[in-house]
Amino acid sequence: MMKPTLPVSRRYRYAVSSAPVLAAWLFCLILFTPLLAESAGDAGILGQAARAPLPKTPDDDELRYIYVVPLSHLDIGFNIAVSDLIPLQKQFLDDAITYAEQYPDYRWTIESVWQLDQWLAQTDDPQQVTRLRALLDQGKVELMANYANMHQGLMGPEEFNRALYPARVYEDAWNLNLETAISDDVPGSSWALPQALAKNGVRNLVAGIETAFGGKPDIPVSDYLFNWQGVDGSQVLTWVSVKGYDEGIFSWRFTWDYPDMAAATQNFIDAYENNGYPYDAVMALIGFDNDAPDLILGDGLENIAQWNQEHTWPQIIVGTPTDFFNHVRQEYGDDGFTTHSGDWSGLWESNNTRYPVSTAQNRSTQNVLPAAETLAGVRLGLHPGVPYAQGLMSRTYRDLLVQDEHSGPSVGFGLTAAEIEANNQWYFDRSSRAQQIADSLLRRELVSLALDIATDQPALVVYNGLSWPRSDLVGFTSAQLAQIVGTLAAGWKLIDLETGQQVPVQGTRDGLGFFFLAQNVPAFGYRLYGLQGGPTPPAAPQTLALDEIENDAYRLVVNAETGAITSIYDKLNTRELIDATAPVGFNQLVRADQGNAVVWGYWQLVPPGDVAVTTEIGPVQSQLTIVRSTSPISQTIITLPANLARVEIRNTLDHDRTAFADRFIFTWWYYAVMPFALGDNFTGRFQGPNGWLNPQVDWIPGTGHNSRVIRHGSDLRAADGFGVTVANRESYLAAFGSLAWWNAGEPVDPILFHNIFARQDGFNTEDQGWVNFPTWEPGAPRTYTYNFAITSSAGGFDAAAAAQFSDGYNLPLRLAIIRQPQPGVLPGPVGSLIAISEPNVAALTLKQADFENPDGADLILRLQEVGGQPQTTVTISLPFSLAWAELNGMGEQRAEAVPLPVNPLQLTLGAHETVTIRLRPAATSGH
Repeated sequence: MMKPTLPVSRRYRYAVSSAPVLAAWLFCLILFTPLLAESAGDAGILGQAARAPLPKTPDDDELRYIYVVPLSHLDIGFNIAVSDLIPLQKQFLDDAITYAEQYPDYRWTIESVWQLDQWLAQTDDPQQVTRLRALLDQGKVELMANYANMHQGLMGPEEFNRALYPARVYEDAWNLNLETAISDDVPGSSWALPQALAKNGVRNLVAGIETAFGGKPDIPVSDYLFNWQGVDGSQVLTWVSVKGYDEGIFSWRFTWDYPDMAAATQNFIDAYENNGYPYDAVMALIGFDNDAPDLILGDGLENIAQWNQEHTWPQIIVGTPTDFFNHVRQEYGDDGFTTHSGDWSGLWESNNTRYPVSTAQNRSTQNVLPAAETLAGVRLGLHPGVPYAQGLMSRTYRDLLVQDEHSGPSVGFGLTAAEIEANNQWYFDRSSRAQQIADSLLRRELVSLALDIATDQPALVVYNGLSWPRSDLVGFTSAQLAQIVGTLAAGWKLIDLETGQQVPVQGTRDGLGFFFLAQNVPAFGYRLYGLQGGPTPPAAPQTLALDEIENDAYRLVVNAETGAITSIYDKLNTRELIDATAPVGFNQLVRADQGNAVVWGYWQLVPPGDVAVTTEIGPVQSQLTIVRSTSPISQTIITLPANLARVEIRNTLDHDRTAFADRFIFTWWYYAVMPFALGDNFTGRFQGPNGWLNPQVDWIPGTGHNSRVIRHGSDLRAADGFGVTVANRESYLAAFGSLAWWNAGEPVDPILFHNIFARQDGFNTEDQGWVNFPTWEPGAPRTYTYNFAITSSAGGFDAAAAAQFSDGYNLPLRLAIIRQPQPGVLPGPVGSLIAISEPNVAALTLKQADFENPDGADLILRLQEVGGQPQTTVTISLPFSLAWAELNGMGEQRAEAVPLPVNPLQLTLGAHETVTIRLRPAATSGH
């Protein structure tokens, strides 16, 4: 075979020749020596070949096929600046098309839909698109279904459900059937993934896992091909490439000199066969970070051809992932594989604590965007044909996916200082844009909702954007009050327009705002409040010099010298929540340097400095404010709302008070600590994208998960069933009992270490060596807020109640203004837009259908079972009648639609199941 003339590949610049990169990798090698020493005990190429070879028998299965899969691994900004990476996607796929047409044995896999998006955006020649589509039809090029390689533990539930929507665009437009997805360069995936894949028609998953720093699943070699069962029972056939996406280069050595390649390949074959691998085919990925498609050409294809000439078995086939999966399914059937169930995400998501503002913005967008589109969906059902911002919403979901892609800002290899700063700006701009759009859409839809409600007087509209009735605090400003005609008299009072009862109102200390407790606001519903003349306006709270506050449910005490909370006493259950014997006080700040946080788990208390404590007592809430003179947590505000069993803690962290992280420390990790008095025999759970996970039970053994990625809440239960639920807004990561990431993660103490911030100041650059950067988030404030809420209960863990508490704290009640009396299609003074009969079923969104919806009239209602109940039949009420409804695939696929009864809408869900329902409002026609 004639070797093509190839340019000098980028892989050598970024992976070999960069001295700063080698220095950084040497630093990591030293840092992670204990981890690497542990893995070095695995003598074989798969980590288990030290076992004696099994005796040969005539019935032994031997390898017959090695499927080699060439690809370019997508790292958005990791080793190439984003501004340079985007045009490279055009060059890479253009080259792959040429090679696939030129060489009969060449195949190419487009690892991520993001790569194809960039190519198509830069391709003006329709002939080039025609050439690619022909190769896709022939199977010489294959598109994977995943948008990018995600930190899946970070993803919101509706973001997860939408992750394959970009692939669906190409399936529809190009008549593709995408059956396979890849998750590369992350230690593992969320338990939510099998359901998301299976309900989109994706049957296969390639896990090109990164295990250099821990996280390899503790499953035998015989099960590196297995059926992974999701939390809802969905299954996806999964191949684990334990040496990662670059194994074809460095482990199999396909592109090395032939003797090296032949020896390495034989070692792999022996390791599989000697360790009981029962199937006749394996897969080997060959690619590198953002690398060109020429890698397999030349020596690679020549080596494979020579091997195939010299060996009857196994033959090496250059193919695509689906080639491999189709072969093993044909040989062994869909059920011929071992089943494993569990989560295996959470190890690398800790990177995002370096970007606290972006992370907080992304978490807000994950909650606000579905709330906004739900109101827009209701409006579309009530008023068919009104404008709907579908394109804007779709782009914002893509912004979220990019933010949760595994590369992220600040850290990268082979980048100049200017490239790192440009990448940081690119990521922060998208995070800010997504949050601003989501907030703007929700404000607009709240205005539209207010215009639809019938009322005979001006009113405040309190809206609840979740699936159950709620009572919570609501704030409004003097400026909002001034929008209501005739309410600026010297005195006034607030009236619940359904009950006619006066509602207590408390003013803020500065006199510019007010807040009250809105009670029993219906699910996805509203409650109206009017204003009447009164003797006096609401008074500001009384300020006292106290170190304790209480409401009907709790009495809370702080140490006036340290600022630590010393007692949270549950008055209803007569239990103390705080462990006074713990080595650190409740809500105190500790820190750990990179090596100790990762390897040993040692931490040190951050001195609080001088502390001042003040207390405000009022009819709606009591607050205790702690101000610290030198601590990075400059202020803590603790709130006890009246008539709510909840403790709120708001910490403000000052970036400039945290310790500088030099090149030897690398990163300082900061934790707000919560030790609970629940005894040794306790159980901890964490809310994932679609369900609560128990670390002792719900993780695939061997995977790294000491840092738990928390969607909205944690729950800790004592042996007698009493426990606490802790909701977290901006922070998302908690270590449980100890900090060490390499630890298998069995919780030993009921102590939550909330990882609120990781300060990393510098990094190795290609042009200037080590550079200290002023920020990784250009334009972001340097003070960060972290909000937590705590409630307690007896009687054991209730998944639905824990979800309601945690989700409710993350999506507060919202307020809109009705300025004057008006007619409306919605009744006042109280109403529900989406009422669900069972508390363990939540509506995630109601939206305009993105697919198979030519007239724009179809709506999509997405429901999720949140309580883990094996079977739940629900009735859903909407504010408009339905012509018909049907169950679709998660990506709105109608091919196997199941009709549903309507008016009322009814269906049955399984445990942790997510369902996608297509609705047609009766005001429109067609099916």
